[in-house]
Amino acid sequence: MAGKVQIFADSAQPEGLFQVAQATLILLLRLLALIGVALLTLTSLWPIPLWMLVALQLSFFVTVGRITPHVAALALAPHGAEAGAASALMGALQSALAMAAGFSVATFNDGTVSTLAAIMTVGGALTLLSYFWAGAAPQSQEGLRRSG
Repeated sequence: MAGKVQIFADSAQPEGLFQVAQATLILLLRLLALIGVALLTLTSLWPIPLWMLVALQLSFFVTVGRITPHVAALALAPHGAEAGAASALMGALQSALAMAAGFSVATFNDGTVSTLAAIMTVGGALTLLSYFWAGAAPQSQEGLRRSG
């Protein structure tokens, strides 16, 4: 088994791995937006049972947990020499965005679940839009080739 893994690691091209990570990321971003829209729609229109609310929120947060490593790898790949500073900047941005999301939940909370669902949906949609806005594919692949 170890021989097969070693052969795969030796034969894998960085560009191919980059494309797989990018395809996985876009799939997860779309899934995140879909779960957010489903959560918002269901909580706005009907009183949903607790098990459904927990299942949707769990799906949302698991998807966020799956997205984070892909984003970190794709964002840091072109910055091999400055990986420490780039990682620190990314951590600071994540903390600032989490603080803004917590502030918005506290400010706009009206005691219903739909407010939280709306903020989660907006966050997921903004994440997907920021990916498309950044146009990461051509720039990151070129940076990956230079640093590799």
